[in-house]
Amino acid sequence: MAGLWGLKAIAKVLDTSEKTVIRWYWDENLPLLKRRKGNHPRPIWWVPQEMLMTWLMVKAKLDREQLRERRKARRSAENGRESPPHEGTGTGR
Repeated sequence: MAGLWGLKAIAKVLDTSEKTVIRWYWDENLPLLKRRKGNHPRPIWWVPQEMLMTWLMVKAKLDREQLRERRKARRSAENGRESPPHEGTGTGR
């Protein structure tokens, strides 16, 4: 299974900063794992590419749904407002 090793590589694929990758890990449930690579003494952030692409698809869907809800709320708020009457659009009296 091909994967991305290290925050720098993950951030590059996501076109964002390493800090944002960590924030998404905590706030947006970005699936990151810590694994050892070769003889490296400390665990390194790692994610399988397939898992990352699946997360991106789910995130895009959720972002779209949130945008739809905001637009719907804005439209209903705009429709709920009473607009002042326009001159020249009366009953013709």
